[in-house]
Amino acid sequence: MSRADGSSGRTEGSRGLRAFGRASISTIGVAAVLRITVATSSKICSVLLMIVEEAKRALHDALCVVRNLVRDDNVVYGGGAPELSCSITINKIAEQHKGLEQYALRAFADALEAVPCALAENSGMAPLETVSEIKARQVAEGNPRLGIDCMDKGTADMKEQHIVETLHAKKQQILLATQVVKMILKIDDIQAPADQSMGF
Repeated sequence: MSRADGSSGRTEGSRGLRAFGRASISTIGVAAVLRITVATSSKICSVLLMIVEEAKRALHDALCVVRNLVRDDNVVYGGGAPELSCSITINKIAEQHKGLEQYALRAFADALEAVPCALAENSGMAPLETVSEIKARQVAEGNPRLGIDCMDKGTADMKEQHIVETLHAKKQQILLATQVVKMILKIDDIQAPADQSMGF
């Protein structure tokens, strides 16, 4: 919140919170938040203060990155660049298969593009157009470091932006997602909710 409105989590600036009508603690999901309702004369309805929780989450994420680097100090470029590069490579492999395997390979390649699509959409870009453009540039330039320019720095080269993530985390993400899909595909029976034969 402080990042959004320019206020500080440590001090009370002129743009920070000053007067409010009522304060209460409520629950959103499993998280307890402090809800502050301002006076009726204000145009703002309520503000959620989660500065401490956000700081704790950021510290936890940073410690996890350090832990992963201790286990494996290899890194890959971020911004969805490795997912797009893998998607391009898998599509090329799919072209070499004439049987049903090619459809599974193409589906896996399409699934990998969900990450850069989400990055583009969350950054206010048109996801399909942006991902298609970056894929085309990766192929044309032979540069697997090209990703989504979320920070609008004018370059899609993640090396120039110094955006990296641990190889261990990237492998775990893909592995866990693949395991979930395999588990779903093993389900070969569907129970209709209106089926009375089972006594429900």
